[in-house]
Parts: sequence; structure tokens; C-alpha cells
Amino acid sequence: MSIYIENCLGITVTNYSDDKPKSNNYFTLNHQFTKSVKSNGACWNQAEARYGVPASLLIAIAKVESRFNPRALGKNDNGSYDIGLMQINSGWLKKLQQYNISENDLYDPCTNIMVGAWILADNINRLGYNWNAVGAYNAKTISKREKYARKVHKAIIELGYNN
Repeated sequence: MSIYIENCLGITVTNYSDDKPKSNNYFTLNHQFTKSVKSNGACWNQAEARYGVPASLLIAIAKVESRFNPRALGKNDNGSYDIGLMQINSGWLKKLQQYNISENDLYDPCTNIMVGAWILADNINRLGYNWNAVGAYNAKTISKREKYARKVHKAIIELGYNN
């Protein structure tokens, strides 16, 4: 999977599947986290290192999106559906095929986390490092983005990341 996002927080994205994590300083997880989050600690850190998106933000999004369920499948009113831990929308499947990522691959927690971080990094690249970019992870309209961003902010506080 080689994905390049230029000028996204000064980070050039490289192939994560062939590379070792850039750091052995893995994210220290709070006791509040579920088994799913604890078992994927290295993945959160690797996504942060690759895409410049804080692991804490990605974890909060996973809490909001799937309640840390890597097998989650959400159905939407428009006929699309959301897959896995980060609830990757089926609308991304065609684009992801270009990088040899299948729908089934999205049930792998690490792949799902990486794709979610890639999507969020793209939002940040387009919209700036702000709550609007976070809201765009889930919604197209401003009002829905604001509502979603508030949910993520609440999750950050609940998870103890607001310090």
C-alpha cells in the first residue's frame, strides 16, 4: 500500500506494510481501554507516525465509530455501509482497490486503523488541522460535522486525553 499525501502536516506517507514502525516508544494505554484497543497499541502509534494524526484522536474516533469493535458493520440510509474499527465507508472501496486493499482487508484492525488515519490526514490536508477536518471524517454537511466533532471531543475527554 503506497499512498502519498503531500503537505499533510509535513509528512510524506510511505508503504506501511513493508516497513517496521518508526519507533519502539508505543502508545501507553490507559486501563480504561478495551482489549481491542490494547491489543492494537502498536497500530495506533504506527498510524500516528505515518500520517501525523495523534493516536489519541484516532482512538477517540474508533470509540465513536465502532465502540472499538473491529468486526463492526454499519449500514447507512444512502445504501453505503461502514466497515470495521474506524468504520471505513464503502464509498472508499474503489479507491482502496488501487492500493490492493479489499473490503475483507478492512476487518483487520491494523489495516482499518491505517486507512482511517489516511482518510483523516487527507481531511486535515484539505481543511486544516481543526474540528471541521475531524467532522469531515464522518459527515459532508457543516452541521453534521460539528455534531460529530463534538462526539469525538467528548470521547477524548472520556478517555482521559484532555490533559
